[in-house]
Order: sequence, then C-alpha cells, then structure tokens
Amino acid sequence: MGTLEADSQRWAVRSTVFGSLFGLLVCNAVQAQVIPDGSLNTIVTSPTSDNFTITNGSASGSNLFHSFTSFSIPTNGSAVFDLVNTPNVSTIFGRVTGSNLSNIDGLIKTVNNSNPVSLFLLNPNGIIFGSKARLNVGGSFVAKFGYPFYRQAIATINQL
Repeated sequence: MGTLEADSQRWAVRSTVFGSLFGLLVCNAVQAQVIPDGSLNTIVTSPTSDNFTITNGSASGSNLFHSFTSFSIPTNGSAVFDLVNTPNVSTIFGRVTGSNLSNIDGLIKTVNNSNPVSLFLLNPNGIIFGSKARLNVGGSFVAKFGYPFYRQAIATINQL
C-alpha cells in the first residue's frame, strides 16, 4: 500500500471516529422528526409532537418500503410502524434521503396482528442510538449507514 493510500485510510478512520464522537455529544437534544419524503406513499401521523405512527408505503410481496426526509425520535417519543392493515408484510425497509443523521432516543415499534416483522433502517448520514433508545420489533432489526450499502439499497427500492 502506498503512502498516499495509507494516509487516506488513516484520515478516513480518524474522520469517522471524530464524527461519531461529535454526534454522540450533540445527540443529547434530539429533535422529533419523522418526515416522509413523498416518494413511496409513506404516511406519518403525529397525535403528539414526539410520537409518530407510520402507515402505507410501497409494498412488494412481503416487503414494505418507506422513505423519509428525516427520521429522529426524542427521549420518551416513539415511531410505530403500524401494519394492522397490511398483515402479509414480514420485512420493512425504511430509508432516509435527507442530509441529517438519525438520532434515536425513544421507542421504535412494529405492530402486526399476524406475524413477526423485521425492520431495516438505512441512513447514509449515520444513526445514533441514545441511552433511552428502545426496540419493540417482532423480528430482526438492522440499522445501516454509509454510502456503498445505501446506494445498492436505493437502487433496489427505486426498481419497485
């Protein structure tokens, strides 16, 4: 490996570590934002400013796709993926297309009357889980960030 390549890799690692530490320091004041981007028929209702119910989206087989401009949950807030009217869904993919990272310091929950549901949350800008973050998902939960994986996921979602 050449010197320039090694320096680039060290810089990338240092930037990632610094960015993660900076994000953790800023994470204490999580602003409630679960905002659909309008591309996949995602509907977000908010009976209170910190609690969100997510419905609709775009279905393909047993998969359901949601797209958000922003996805952050404050302390004692919640984001509930309500699948009561879509009982055949077993996997949810939620992507964030905006420029902010996701701060999760509340509850992420899936509701489905018939089967466990797995949730994949994708944000290329990062996802930070605070000390009060909680999950109530009947299946698996995967949080992914970073551009190579995200580009592949977006290409797949856009083929719907």
